[in-house]
Amino acid sequence: MSRLVVAGAWTIETNHTYGDILGSQPVSDRLTYLKEVLKNFDVFCRAASGWKYYSDGELYVFAAPEYYFKSSNVNVERCLTKKDRDDIVEAFVQLSYRYPKTVIIPGTIMWSKPADEKSRKKAQTRLKEAIQAKGVTDKLKEKWEALRLRGDGQVQFVSYNSAYIFYDGSKYKYHKMNDAEENLSGDLNNGTLFIPGCKPGYFPDLGKTGLDFGIEVCADHQSAVLNQPVDIHVLCSASTSKIESNIRARPGGLFIHAASGHTDFYVNNGGKFEAPKASSVPYNAKDFLSSEQIDEQKNAFLSERQNRPGTPLSPPEVAHLGKNFSFKAGRGQLDCWVTEMN
Repeated sequence: MSRLVVAGAWTIETNHTYGDILGSQPVSDRLTYLKEVLKNFDVFCRAASGWKYYSDGELYVFAAPEYYFKSSNVNVERCLTKKDRDDIVEAFVQLSYRYPKTVIIPGTIMWSKPADEKSRKKAQTRLKEAIQAKGVTDKLKEKWEALRLRGDGQVQFVSYNSAYIFYDGSKYKYHKMNDAEENLSGDLNNGTLFIPGCKPGYFPDLGKTGLDFGIEVCADHQSAVLNQPVDIHVLCSASTSKIESNIRARPGGLFIHAASGHTDFYVNNGGKFEAPKASSVPYNAKDFLSSEQIDEQKNAFLSERQNRPGTPLSPPEVAHLGKNFSFKAGRGQLDCWVTEMN
């Protein structure tokens, strides 16, 4: 028994710190950009297939970084609306029919919804399950107490950082389980409370592929929330690094990591993690936006940083920020690996 697996991980800046040019574009544009990358990934997959017969066929896996879908007001907030989330999810359900051999993980969606009675109860249920799993931590206790309060200045919205997996018309959902300052100042000023997920991202026999999938989001990997072996372990992050002892890919299994600044791919060869060389294609902001758009975003970023309260930035500091902005905006790429699974 054998299966061809082609993995693709897109690295693109998704942090609000600097260089997050695609994130400042409308959601519809970000959908267009990712679709273009996915289309070219499919061309690569087709070229890699057909050279040999595989008894279990071919499977393609595509992953993008955490926070790819979030508010376009990237410096002060992250949360999209529930409608935004629903529109994104529906777009990828339809897209998954076009690529029936591809498991699509388009990064994460940071979103919020009004804290009405129904959403409060659901959030409290998740917090209760998280407390049962982790014990009473200061952060979870604070969130629990906040949800009980009503009135002005209290919780108005609840937010989630959700990773979706799409495969041949089906969707699977995982909520990030660790709060790594998910809400930015604008979200907090709107009375938004982040609610962590309470269940590990374990999906046995995903889409009847015969393969068990596991997914983590950024800080989740640091605490190894995925707690059982899987065939394919996917990590979507903004900035975290892999920890080999926390990789749950079984012997012969795969680990795929898409981050905002790098990618990783490892095969578990009898307990030793090996990293085959990738085939790489540049796919950064400069491939999608005009130089005028990039300059506009860069100037807006520098202006925002200079106008923050405190000591004004010196000319060398401004030059350093501008250089880093240009570097991060231009370093994206699609890395692809071809391997066999038995």
